[in-house]
Amino acid sequence: MGQTLFGVLGLCLLNILYCGHAQDALLHIEPNRSTLFTKETVTFICDPGDAKDTYWSYLFRRNGAPITTQTQLNRYKLSPLSKGNSGVYQCVAHHKITPFVTRASNKVSLTVSDALLHIEPNWSPLFTGETVAFICDPGDGNDTDWSYLFRRNGYTFTTERHNRYTSPSLSKGDSGEYQCVAHHKFPPYVTRESNKVSLTVSDVPRPVLTLSPSWTSPGGSVTLTCSVEPPSVGWRFFWYQAAHKLSLDSYTYKLLPGNTTGTEQDSYILHGQTHTAGYACRAERGDPVFYTSYSGMKFVWSGGEFVQTFIFLHK
Repeated sequence: MGQTLFGVLGLCLLNILYCGHAQDALLHIEPNRSTLFTKETVTFICDPGDAKDTYWSYLFRRNGAPITTQTQLNRYKLSPLSKGNSGVYQCVAHHKITPFVTRASNKVSLTVSDALLHIEPNWSPLFTGETVAFICDPGDGNDTDWSYLFRRNGYTFTTERHNRYTSPSLSKGDSGEYQCVAHHKFPPYVTRESNKVSLTVSDVPRPVLTLSPSWTSPGGSVTLTCSVEPPSVGWRFFWYQAAHKLSLDSYTYKLLPGNTTGTEQDSYILHGQTHTAGYACRAERGDPVFYTSYSGMKFVWSGGEFVQTFIFLHK
């Protein structure tokens, strides 16, 4: 036992370059970025710490598990990258001549992402007459170093110097699968394709007004509830009382008190209802603002009478 220990210590003294923490292997990657993108290439390079790298064999690991067998090459290449290649990488160098000498490298974290396409507002469905902005993020923070093209269903419909494209008013024909491609303006002229985003454009939604309860006594309260059909998100609601009758099914409307900027709440309570009146609602969302039509109007009959509701479609 003593001789064995002496032999190991002597071996370390004779091979001082191969022993100790300072002689750990070094793992680095090319290109030297912690975030890379799908379809790019990365090379892992394992440096054992001396000039004679042919004296070593190498093993590469991801998240602690081997991804190669021992190899004579100190480089490991991944191409093309996928998001599943994200992880923590490390290499281990084994000396082929001097026994007992093994060097584990530092750990390198790698994240593989899409060049990202997202839309604002990120609502589904969108409706005819609304607008949407497509934003292409090349992933390196330098948006101006790139030029961009935007595709719908695989066909390019615009090229842009900037990473943002704002559509005109949408129509149902704008439904489809969108993607952007970023081209770097300077060497090495990298091209990055984004994820794909599905966009559905539907006909303008219709607000629907309901009353609860369906009847009330003088001085009672009535809750107006406004819903948008088909259901969707992002709406602010406005509540109106009929002001003047223009025709059989057409009225002018006056905003109810406390309602000038709308509310995200889909209900409004009328307190102390003492007279017959007609009510309607509508909704808005987005920037620039997109409005629905007015709902069909409903009348509340009061003054001790049974509440009768008359629905007039108003488009």
